[in-house]
Amino acid sequence: MQSALARRRRNWHHGGLLRFEEGKKQMADIHIVQEHSLSPERARAAAQQVADKVAAEFGMQCRWDGDVLRFERSGVEGVLTLEEQRAALRIKLGFMMSAFGPAIEAKVSDKMRRVFAAA
Repeated sequence: MQSALARRRRNWHHGGLLRFEEGKKQMADIHIVQEHSLSPERARAAAQQVADKVAAEFGMQCRWDGDVLRFERSGVEGVLTLEEQRAALRIKLGFMMSAFGPAIEAKVSDKMRRVFAAA
């Protein structure tokens, strides 16, 4: 069995660029679901707080489409969907941003937990 390092070495070609194997996932996905007991108006305000934090920290553009908050920037796109007793966040990170996935997920998850827990 080949080690991960040996497999990576095998994937380098003469130009020094990594050749990605077909079928390998190039996008990182973040999925966060936060339960809440807020009214629709308060849930929307909480979602807006999360959006404001994300927009300020990561330079994102955000817009509402009904009960769905859409946000994007180069290398990142996502939606925060408000439901009656939960908020569901989906973020797709491009290859370059995927290295920051765990940090982004931790920050956004913490912010969602705090703002949606408010009574």
